[in-house]
Amino acid sequence: MRFYKDKDHSDKSIDYMFIEEGIIMGIHGENPPLMKTRKKIIIEEARLLWQKLLNEGWQKTNKKW
Repeated sequence: MRFYKDKDHSDKSIDYMFIEEGIIMGIHGENPPLMKTRKKIIIEEARLLWQKLLNEGWQKTNKKW
């Protein structure tokens, strides 16, 4: 799962984030993941989701894609 800010949106009064999900490619994940879904949500919702994932045991990693 990857979170990143939408820098090109037209409504400058509201900040948005993209959340992308993919599947692991290669036996040991040596290839970049294959992106399967992308959602655009307001930044406050993204922060809540990020905190929820961390509380559930998810960990931040280095970029893979």
